[in-house]
Amino acid sequence: MIFGIGCDIVEISRIKLMLDTHGDLFKRKVFTKMEISMEKGDLACYYANRFAAKEAYAKAVGVGISDLLSFKDIEILYDVRMKPYFSNASKAHLSMSNDGGFAIAYVVIEG
Repeated sequence: MIFGIGCDIVEISRIKLMLDTHGDLFKRKVFTKMEISMEKGDLACYYANRFAAKEAYAKAVGVGISDLLSFKDIEILYDVRMKPYFSNASKAHLSMSNDGGFAIAYVVIEG
């Protein structure tokens, strides 16, 4: 049974601006130490994908980013096959992609 579905899309240039303007402050506010330590490739894409995934997760849970659920409560790691997953939710499924200047994420949470 499906508990919730969430989707979010982010303009990569918006995240690039945040990184250029606020750098480590933005990273530390939104991402965990583990996520920051794993950064690679195009950093704007890397962080835009994860930002969209965190927003999509919050939508799937039904509370949004709030006092009940912060960005740092949601951590995205990779399994041995490099499939992304949420470290705090074993029944949440995640797909992330980017193209044409946008990053998108879909989340399905089993009930």
